Formats: sequence, structure tokens, C-alpha cells
Amino acid sequence: MIAFRIEKEYENQGHISKLVKMGEEYAKKRDIKYLTIGSEAKESRNLAIYLHFGYTEFVTSVVEDDCLVLFYKKSILS
Repeated sequence: MIAFRIEKEYENQGHISKLVKMGEEYAKKRDIKYLTIGSEAKESRNLAIYLHFGYTEFVTSVVEDDCLVLFYKKSILS
């Protein structure tokens, strides 16, 4: 599992987009069929970003450190 955190001063500069795209390209080259991404439920902005990236298939939810985390999956092989 990998977790990305962006400090406020670096938001809206495309860093997460670049990291997600790099991760997807890495996975495609290794014939990985899908990726799963998680976000705290209270982070609606992050959830919207991940849905925009195509992570739309709900997988599961867990509670970590008293926070509800939602996981979504995306097929990355064409």
C-alpha cells in the first residue's frame, strides 16, 4: 500500500495526478489488471478526484485510526 499526502501549499499543482498516472503506467507495463485507491470518507474533495480518475467501482470500507476509509477500483488494462 502507498499513501500520498500533499501539504496545502502544494495543492492544485497536479502532483497527485502525475503520481496516479505514473502508477497506472507502471502497473500496465506489468500486466496488472486493476488498481485500488482509498480515501477517508470525510475527504470529499479527494474522493471526487479519484472518481474523476476513473476509480468508480466500490470495493470495501474499513475503519483506520477512527476514520472511515473507502476503497474504489479501476480496471487499467484495455
